[in-house]
Amino acid sequence: MDTAERLPHLGEAVPRFDAGASPVASAAAAWLRESRLLGEAVVRLWVVDGGLLGFFSLAGCEVRLSQRQRAQAGLEAAARRTQPGVLLTWIAKSVRHGEVDGRRLLLQALGDARASAESVAATILAVDPTTP
Repeated sequence: MDTAERLPHLGEAVPRFDAGASPVASAAAAWLRESRLLGEAVVRLWVVDGGLLGFFSLAGCEVRLSQRQRAQAGLEAAARRTQPGVLLTWIAKSVRHGEVDGRRLLLQALGDARASAESVAATILAVDPTTP
């Protein structure tokens, strides 16, 4: 089922979402439009009165840590070099809505990531370094 069928009130909000002119902001908005909210990550939308104020997306991941990194993270007793994690793949806020507090969006993303991590025993929160 297409997102527009599942969430008809978002039919125009997602295509109109404008995160700004920077390359990263443009890439985030394009990803949101093209992903159709399906597949590679769980997307959380901040919608108020039919307007899309921001979004973030989370996915599961696996992170390879060196012995030093495991010690720094308090995981020196961990038997595996690779650790399960939660990956923050995208986060963006609208430039059309002046009231958007990016800190609030980030705190919600971190809270959701923590809840996800607890349910699957993830030890790492990662941010996608390949995003433009």
